[in-house]
Formats: sequence, C-alpha cells, structure tokens
Amino acid sequence: MTLTGIGGVGKTRLAMRIAASVQREYADGVRLVESGELRDVSSLVDAVATAVGVRDHLARPLREVLLEHLAVQELLLVLDNCEQVVDAVAELAAHLLRVCPRLRMLATSREPLGIGGEAVLRVPPLGVPDPGRRDSQRGLPKYDAVTLFVERAAAAVPGFALTEGERSDGGGDLSPARRVAVADRVGGGAVAGDVVRADTRAAHRPLYPVDPR
Repeated sequence: MTLTGIGGVGKTRLAMRIAASVQREYADGVRLVESGELRDVSSLVDAVATAVGVRDHLARPLREVLLEHLAVQELLLVLDNCEQVVDAVAELAAHLLRVCPRLRMLATSREPLGIGGEAVLRVPPLGVPDPGRRDSQRGLPKYDAVTLFVERAAAAVPGFALTEGERSDGGGDLSPARRVAVADRVGGGAVAGDVVRADTRAAHRPLYPVDPR
C-alpha cells in the first residue's frame, strides 16, 4: 500500500499509526526505512539492509544477501518519503515482493510507485479552522492541522503553548487559527511547520508566546 498526498499532510504519522496497530501480526515485526535523503538505488538497498539487520555481506553483493534474508522473513517494511527516489523504490519493491512471499510493504510518497498490485490511498489535507470564524482555544485541538502545528512549534521552542490572544486591529501576529489556515492554503502542514521554525528561531521567542501570568 502507498499513502500519497502533498507534503506535510500527515502521511508519515498515519503510516506509523498503521504500523503500530498491525505490528503483532508480523512474526519479524516492522522495519522503517527513511528514504528522504537517499538519491539512488544503491543507497536505497543499503538503507533497507541496515533497517532489516543484514550484516557481513562482503563476500557477495548486498542486494543478493538482502533478498535471501527477506525471503524467509515475515515483516512489514515501511518506506517513508519515497518521492525523492520513487523509481528506485518501485524497482526494488517490485523485486522484493515477487521473491519474498511473506513480506509486506507500506510506503509514503507524493506520488504512487506504479507497480503491480499496489493499493493507493490518498491522504487528504489536514482539517483547518475557518479563518472567518473565531474558535476558542479549547476547540482548536479538534483540527489536525492545529495539532501538527503545535507539535512542530513545541519541537522548535520548548514550552510553546497556544494562547487566546489575537490582535483584531489588523496589526501584529495572526492568531493560531489564521496562521494554520494561511499555511494550509499555500502548502499544507509542512509550510506551517516551516513558518513556526523560521519565526521562532529568528526571533528567539515563541511565535505565540506563553502567557506569563
């Protein structure tokens, strides 16, 4: 299965939840491969081999050893952020699935792999507040985009918390709801996270300061 959608929409988080929920169904567990920094099929094979615990392959090609290892494994292989090496992932995945009968794969990518038997699930954009309506602070966590926004802000600035404050005179910072709505319109949760990190680190303060009272 491949989870597709725009960057920052929550594909990785969904994949991790799925993997956690089915982990006990696989005798050899779940293994994660982060593909975002890979650039070719060789680095992909290296990453998969490391993830599944392949060691000591100097006498034979690594790919050959990997195939032999996985042929007797019952596991779920999670391939995250495949869009940078989608062709390499597609080729390797098709080969592994063909010769490893008990191997299952869950991929996240901005586009499908395009291999036989692939099930594609499009992950829709995260829910955001209506910028034309003022939501109470208590009601904001029901929006997935706000939850992701707060998680990323807290990672950038320890102690970060949303406050009720909002400038209504057209100046100053936008409210949390408006920030998230604007970020979602121009590119989803990834943009929201970038906005938080840029603003907080540049100013050395939380984007929405913790109420000092």
